[in-house]
Amino acid sequence: GLLLWLVNSSFSFTHSGKTIQPMILCLMSKKSKENVWFLSQYLTQIQHSINNFYIYIMYSRLQQLQQMLLQEPNDEFLQYAITMEYFSANEMQKAIDGLEKILANNKNYLAAYYQLGKCYETQSKITEAKNIYEKGIVIAQEQSKTKTLNELREALFLIED
Repeated sequence: GLLLWLVNSSFSFTHSGKTIQPMILCLMSKKSKENVWFLSQYLTQIQHSINNFYIYIMYSRLQQLQQMLLQEPNDEFLQYAITMEYFSANEMQKAIDGLEKILANNKNYLAAYYQLGKCYETQSKITEAKNIYEKGIVIAQEQSKTKTLNELREALFLIED
């Protein structure tokens, strides 16, 4: 038979701004202590590979969108997609700037209201978030977009709670 247990590791890594000290998964034969595998190095390599892959995909996608925007500078969907990449990368000020620009050019771009409100919330700009949700609610009502209207109302409700 085999024994499986977790022990504290002597290394750590950072993920999403938090230091993580993973547990080491140990697998040992009951009959022979020679058959011990420590998977920590393998798991760490996997973690680094996933992080590097995500960063590559995110920047690659952002670069592609920026290239497309050079060809179509007035394309609101491309502008919105770029701001969502900034949001995903936690570059909130760039996301806020992009969403504010979209709404300055087209107050009817409904999707931008919810996302801008969320960006404001991450920056603890609660008054701005409330105001943008309220404006979005008016636009959603004018456009008869029930699903978005409900999402905006819920976001406003949660922030006021």
